[in-house]
Amino acid sequence: MIGYGFLSENSLFASQLHQAGISFIGPPPNAISMMGDKILSKKAARESGIPIVSGSDDCVQSEEHCIQLANQIGYPVMIKAALAGGGKAMRVAKNDAQVREAFRISTAEAQSAFGDSRLLVEKFISSPRHIEIQVLGDKFGNVVYFPERECSIQRRNQKVIEESPSVFVDEDMRRRMGEDAVKICKAVGYYSAGTCEFLVDEDKNYYFLELNTRLQVEHPVTEMVTGVDLVQQMISIAAGNPLALKQEDIKPNGWAIESRIYAEDPETFLPSVGTLSQYLETKRLRCDSGVYQGSKISIFYDPLLCKLIAHNKDRQTCIQEMKLALDEMLVSGVKTNIPLLWKIMNSQSFNKGNITTSYLKDNLQELKMESTNDLYLAAAYVYCKNKQDEMGYIPEEQIVVSIDDTEFVLDSDWTLSKPTLVLNIDSKQEQKSMTVHYLHRLATGFKLQYHGVACCVSVKSPLEHDLSRHIKEKPVWNQENAVNSPMPGLVDKNYSRLKP
Repeated sequence: MIGYGFLSENSLFASQLHQAGISFIGPPPNAISMMGDKILSKKAARESGIPIVSGSDDCVQSEEHCIQLANQIGYPVMIKAALAGGGKAMRVAKNDAQVREAFRISTAEAQSAFGDSRLLVEKFISSPRHIEIQVLGDKFGNVVYFPERECSIQRRNQKVIEESPSVFVDEDMRRRMGEDAVKICKAVGYYSAGTCEFLVDEDKNYYFLELNTRLQVEHPVTEMVTGVDLVQQMISIAAGNPLALKQEDIKPNGWAIESRIYAEDPETFLPSVGTLSQYLETKRLRCDSGVYQGSKISIFYDPLLCKLIAHNKDRQTCIQEMKLALDEMLVSGVKTNIPLLWKIMNSQSFNKGNITTSYLKDNLQELKMESTNDLYLAAAYVYCKNKQDEMGYIPEEQIVVSIDDTEFVLDSDWTLSKPTLVLNIDSKQEQKSMTVHYLHRLATGFKLQYHGVACCVSVKSPLEHDLSRHIKEKPVWNQENAVNSPMPGLVDKNYSRLKP
């Protein structure tokens, strides 16, 4: 049994497998139980001499007790489930009234998500970095750590972009964090893969957060920068083999960045449900996915569709590769966060490495798409191809378009039957290519997807544009009190009742 789901962190499930003589590909049940409980894991970290966030030593007993603890710790505080994970049952409170509300909501969420309503209170560290250390241990007491992963870009306390290494961590800090991660693993008899998570403030002070007793969603970035197949290592450890890796064998090679593509609104982060009417993955990068064209996306599962992982010699090259790969992804039928991912990759703050866990909250309104002529050029090319098809002309591969006295020569082998247009653009200023997706035709134009955004495009001649100003817009019918028929037909009888 291996994976990211709840069963992978269920100590009872792991224990029953052991009793049945079935190997569990993961840590021992007692380590899962101890590290899955935030109260016990904090005690283990404290006893191991690892810095922790100040907070309650035991579970909250009542709403009034929660308020008392919050005042002792000092506002703001974080109220979260003792078995918290995946950003669930976590609330920030800045005063007594917010504590009361957070206590009620978190209690209900914790019971629903984990079957355990226990809560704890911690000091809330404003705008920290979220940095984690991958560990790997065998059943003979050998434990090694891997280069850190930066996971600071989050929404709703869930990760969106991860990378390894971090621009913020130096060699000495990496060694100290790694050694502390190994220390807590050895203290609880841990083996298999795990992830020790830390909050890091602006002065590079780090605080133990939790030890995730499973394979993390973001594990591919570690695999890419070290060349170690973590899943293979987990299977080997479960089979009783000692670690073949030594600490000195683990060295970072280049940079890796992972983007999580979620089925959600890129502005509100609300889940988007439906059927994937189109789904094409990029061939440029590693893409880990579990969906396909025709998959139904429901509200009952995590909205994660796939993960894109870029690996190259340096961070800037990875960012450029990720932008190209995001453009090549075609997902329709549900909304996705591809536009948000592209804007993050394009932002100056991300490129400079100026990121914290409040990055999206602080920068969401400032994240903008590039204002270029690219979409106009793609629209002109598609329009000309459509016209050639309608008129029965032999398609011309090269089309010349002028914008503000600048000539652009457009070239592609694209046809209307292909969903993806790779357009080569040649002008006096530059030569480049762009990727845009042709979704379908409209009554007065067509629909394109660029940087993950679906755009309705209408291309008109000067005369058409001038005449269109005189066409009245179709009035919007108020359907508030209307009864709509699901299909056309004849109304044979009508039964209605008037309200008195």
